[in-house]
Amino acid sequence: MFVWEIKLAGNQKLTYDVIRSYLTDNNINIGTALNKINCKNLASDMRKEFEDIVWVSVSVEGTNLMIEIREN
Repeated sequence: MFVWEIKLAGNQKLTYDVIRSYLTDNNINIGTALNKINCKNLASDMRKEFEDIVWVSVSVEGTNLMIEIREN
């Protein structure tokens, strides 16, 4: 199973392109094997990287990588 879509919700200051660029830099793209993504670690790393993020949830639903963000 692979990532076929990356869905992002809750972002306002951080654009979709900024988040996608961050994911690409961390080897997470469309076509990445789902078993290579550690959702807990990715959420923690995103909170460290972006100081505007106060809460983030990363999950896999089927072939979708779901990222929900709450910004400060």
